[in-house]
Amino acid sequence: MVPNDTIWTGTGLQYYYIKKGEGRQIEDGSKESAYNRLYLNDVDTVFWSTDDSEDSVFSFIQGKTSLIKGALELYPLLREGDELVAIMPDSIAYGKEDRNGLPSGSTLIFNPIIIKTVTEPKEVLSDTLLAVLEDGSVDEMMKVFEGISNSDQKANYHLDLD
Repeated sequence: MVPNDTIWTGTGLQYYYIKKGEGRQIEDGSKESAYNRLYLNDVDTVFWSTDDSEDSVFSFIQGKTSLIKGALELYPLLREGDELVAIMPDSIAYGKEDRNGLPSGSTLIFNPIIIKTVTEPKEVLSDTLLAVLEDGSVDEMMKVFEGISNSDQKANYHLDLD
């Protein structure tokens, strides 16, 4: 793939690489941190950026964190180290209604997205504990939590709940 060759998908997502990464591929269950800068509708003013975040990244767990359709389509195509520009029409973004401070029908332009880190896929500890609670009691859930927390099993889970 040549950097800056625009890729179009059937949903209207457009993206092109500034730089191709060579790190871990994003998979369901992997936790990513990405640098993002968002513009709306070809306006030169930054609407949102991770520049304002304490750690200057947006972190999420693929397949677990609620994301817009365009992000759900894009992120599994990426890997650690990728730097790209992505354009998401309203149909795979926030739609025709005002949402999250965005005007209705906004096209989102992420320039750039930089995939900083991608972890190996893991289970989310809170999902496991919730399943135990639904099938049992708080005491059973606490036993499972303590068992995981005090063993090598914790390496199989995302323990942070941000």
